Amino acid sequence: MFPFSLTKRRITATLGVPTLLFLIAAAPVVPPSATTTAPRLMAGEWQLSQSVNLGPDADQIQTRKACYSEANLQTDAMAPFKPVPPPGREAVACQTQNVIIEGNWVRFETRCAMPFGTMVTSWQGNFADEDFMVVGKAQFLRRIIETKVSGRRLGACPD
Repeated sequence: MFPFSLTKRRITATLGVPTLLFLIAAAPVVPPSATTTAPRLMAGEWQLSQSVNLGPDADQIQTRKACYSEANLQTDAMAPFKPVPPPGREAVACQTQNVIIEGNWVRFETRCAMPFGTMVTSWQGNFADEDFMVVGKAQFLRRIIETKVSGRRLGACPD
């Protein structure tokens, strides 16, 4: 027998701390993955397409061109990814947040103030220097809305 008594709790605590420290010290050191907060797209003229699915046979497709200078992309690197509000809804205010970029993969959320509340859309997709495609899903007023936004660089902006 031991000349002193140890409770089960004290033995666990005494053995647990050194064991935990050993496991932490033995764990491999992995640097955090390289993430940035903004995708890197080339400046120039872009053709952007947007498809909104509001249900069966209800796709709304819009195609437009837009020019983005280096200064524009420095100010708002997410601008090409943002969908354009449908006609008559230009006053909708949207904020982009929770941007995560790993390699050529992007994930983010938009929060848009709508007349009947806030709509949160979760986006994800891929991008390269001269093209991208993101898909967003939201639930608003008991409807699931899926939006696809894609773009490809056409060249330099016209003068």
